[in-house]
Amino acid sequence: QIGICIFCPAGKTSTEDRTGCTPCEPGTYRAGEEPTCEQCPDGTHSSDGVECVACQPGTSPNDARDGCVACDTGEHSTSGLECSVCPPGQQPNEFQTACERCIGNAFSPDGRECRDCPARNSPNAERTECFCQADTYNAKELGQVNCRGAAFSGGMTNDECAVCAACMDCSVVGETKLRSGWAFFGAAGEAY
Repeated sequence: QIGICIFCPAGKTSTEDRTGCTPCEPGTYRAGEEPTCEQCPDGTHSSDGVECVACQPGTSPNDARDGCVACDTGEHSTSGLECSVCPPGQQPNEFQTACERCIGNAFSPDGRECRDCPARNSPNAERTECFCQADTYNAKELGQVNCRGAAFSGGMTNDECAVCAACMDCSVVGETKLRSGWAFFGAAGEAY
């Protein structure tokens, strides 16, 4: 029967000489109405050439859009469309399918991973950064404080928060001051 055109089935397109049908390439699709195979839209993939679908949560389509790949470390995908970073103060859950808030003494400045605050530090309410706890002071800002000329060290060797010296009032976080009757004289950090 010459002169009768038959449409190719979904997932296939006409050969160049129009004498037969050939499968769509992986990453492309053809439903029934399109004349040619089309690239799958962003966030979808196709392995059969018939339809483009989202990937499973925790994954996203690869660059060729012919399969799915796991999200990179520190990223998540709730819908399987694309992998992204969580908001600061959170991290991806174990399966990389959702975000979870940092807990305990942990914080996350970039949304990729919760990690513990350094010694004598606590996370802020948003859990995006750490600050010196009550009864400590920021030694990077104030330097080593000596009361009556006798050195008082509170573990400043590896972190910025030092234990508050006897001549200091560190009861209000972020408002370190000398106790009543004490004053700084001479060299920096010498209180009498």
